Amino acid sequence: MKRKLAFFTMVGCAFLVAQGVFGQEQKPGVAVAPLAALGEIDEAARGIVFNNFLATLSRSYRLVPQEEYRKAEEAAFASLSVEQCTEEYCIRKIKELLQVERLVVLQIIRSGAVTQLTATLVHEE
Repeated sequence: MKRKLAFFTMVGCAFLVAQGVFGQEQKPGVAVAPLAALGEIDEAARGIVFNNFLATLSRSYRLVPQEEYRKAEEAAFASLSVEQCTEEYCIRKIKELLQVERLVVLQIIRSGAVTQLTATLVHEE
C-alpha cells in the first residue's frame, strides 16, 4: 500500500513539474527595455511601477532578464556605425541578439498631478 502511494505521489509530482516546465516553454519570449521616465518621479516609484509591469507581463511571456537586455543593447551599439544607429535598426539588432520577436518599451511621464504610462510592443511579423 505504501509503495502504491509513493508511486502515485512520484507520478503526480513528475506530472506537475513537467506541466510547469512545458507550460513555461509555451510562453513567447519578450525583452523589456529599461523604464524610460520623464518628469519628477522618484526612484522608488519608478521601481514599483516597473516591477509591477514585469510581474504582469511574466504571466503571459517568458521575460529576458534585464542584465541580458543591457548586454545586448551594449553589443548592438558597439556593432553599429553612426549611420546605422537608427532606433529601428538598433531595436532589430537587440531582438536578434536576444533571439526574441517582441520588445516592450515602458514609459512613465509625470507633469504636476498628471501621470501617464505608455507601453509599446515592438513586434514584426
